[in-house]
Amino acid sequence: MNLADNFKIKMILGTFTVDKGKLKVLLYKKTGEPYKNYWSLPNTGLSYDVSFEVAVKKMIDEYVGIEGIYTETFRAFEDKETALDDKIVHVSTIGIIDSASVYYKRVEEINKEVEWFDVDIFPKLAYNGEEVLISMIDYLKMKLKQTEMIKLLFPSDFTLPEMQTFCETILGKSLDRRNFRKKIMSLNIIEETGDKSLEGTGRPAKLYKFKEDVKEINLF
Repeated sequence: MNLADNFKIKMILGTFTVDKGKLKVLLYKKTGEPYKNYWSLPNTGLSYDVSFEVAVKKMIDEYVGIEGIYTETFRAFEDKETALDDKIVHVSTIGIIDSASVYYKRVEEINKEVEWFDVDIFPKLAYNGEEVLISMIDYLKMKLKQTEMIKLLFPSDFTLPEMQTFCETILGKSLDRRNFRKKIMSLNIIEETGDKSLEGTGRPAKLYKFKEDVKEINLF
């Protein structure tokens, strides 16, 4: 049985990246009613003859503009604002993009008003978007303790302070700088790239990348 035969289905995309260690989500501003000028997660209606995969690709092309990003189906949400006889089900997908890809694909190139927001500070969202986004963030904070998921966000060229800021966001607490460095280095999962970061006013920081043969482990 096709789910679309019984419900109206709306696909929702939560796209995440990391910038200077901060986990961020991509939102767009609605230009029409309802919720005109509210920020929203990218979304699209699903017709009976379109697959989930095609609908997700459409949203990525329209709102993100970056090919080949990691995606996974998250969960379904009931739209509590619709009448019982006109029920809409929101099927959500999570996408993860590394910071280098975001850098080379500026949001100004997208034919939508889109912006990256810190996951800890985002505006009021249209519909039940806040419920959906918070659920996505909670799920990611659990999954992003694993090295394979973190590598999707940090493929190369990151500093230890950036990694620490990221881990503090995921864990929701501050970490001692020396203890963090000692733990990360003892895991033998990263290596120096030979380059240094030119950002900031202090001494240039070493850049690192994950080793290719890193096994799946939980950092915390």
